[in-house]
Amino acid sequence: MDLIYLFIPVFIFVLIFYFVTKKNIENIDEEKKIEKDKKQSWADEKYVSYGEVQKVKSELLEEVNKNFSKDKKNILTEIINEWADLRIKVFEERRSWIRNPKTKVDD
Repeated sequence: MDLIYLFIPVFIFVLIFYFVTKKNIENIDEEKKIEKDKKQSWADEKYVSYGEVQKVKSELLEEVNKNFSKDKKNILTEIINEWADLRIKVFEERRSWIRNPKTKVDD
């Protein structure tokens, strides 16, 4: 009978340890998957440098100037310029920690 009093707390402790460990492993696996997906999304980026963005921007602006009226040309030129600025900003922020690791970049 005294043996049962010993095994019940040990059994409860083992169950608690099992479920806590299982939950921690699931959390770690989920974090790994999120990090892997994030790295893959950066790897799938179409424009990876300032020069590539500027090249596409100039090509788009040439096509807009050739094929659209003045009203639409102004709107499309503004949109293209904003797109290029945003792409360059994202590219620079993504790599800013390499050049200047002491400054904090907001995510």
